[in-house]
Amino acid sequence: MQKSKVKTLEYPIIKEFRLNGRWVSPNEKTIHLLPQQTVFLIQNGKLGPAIEVKVSSKSTEKEGK
Repeated sequence: MQKSKVKTLEYPIIKEFRLNGRWVSPNEKTIHLLPQQTVFLIQNGKLGPAIEVKVSSKSTEKEGK
């Protein structure tokens, strides 16, 4: 049974806000967050709509010879 992975999305930063004890400023351009973390930040005008990010999947396993 596989667990479904929740993907983080990239959001443009519009206004400065505090997240997990750290200030995030618009100078950082974007931030990767889970959809559950963004509800109030979007409603308060701190973040813009999500941007889909293409992630390359590379295997981290080494193949034996």
